[in-house]
Amino acid sequence: MDGPQGNRRPAILRLFKDLSPFLLIPLVVGAPFLLIGLSEVYRVVQLERSWVSTHGTVVDNVIVARATGASYTPVVDFRTMEAGMVRFTDGVGTIPPDYEVGTEVKVLYDPEDVHSARIVSWKRLWLGPTLLICAGLLPVLIGTVVLWLVGRGVGSSRRVTYRFQ
Repeated sequence: MDGPQGNRRPAILRLFKDLSPFLLIPLVVGAPFLLIGLSEVYRVVQLERSWVSTHGTVVDNVIVARATGASYTPVVDFRTMEAGMVRFTDGVGTIPPDYEVGTEVKVLYDPEDVHSARIVSWKRLWLGPTLLICAGLLPVLIGTVVLWLVGRGVGSSRRVTYRFQ
């Protein structure tokens, strides 16, 4: 970029070399979240492709106590051709309960292990991967924007010289 401002490339490269350890921090912080989130997306997509879809009925909401507190997890009955009537407790608990007793829900289940079933909803399948990807992208984007701003010289104190004739 030769011109009125001179050749800025060496200054930018020198600045980048000086800041490179700091610019790696967002990548190191964000990359694990991003990778885990993407692997969870892959897992959910594989689950939706290979598991069987059916409908079930919520028959109970069981209180599950954990160290972080208690939550309600739905108990669902559904019927399969392979195993007949199956009852499972979903792995996601909420306060208040997401489903009332008697609510019909869409269920995905593994035909080889019918008890490893999941209730199909965006929150139950996609919320976790979405949060992980966002948590990973945020530091990476911040680092990229900072690098871009530094490269453009935003915030630098440039002297402007005026010549009056």
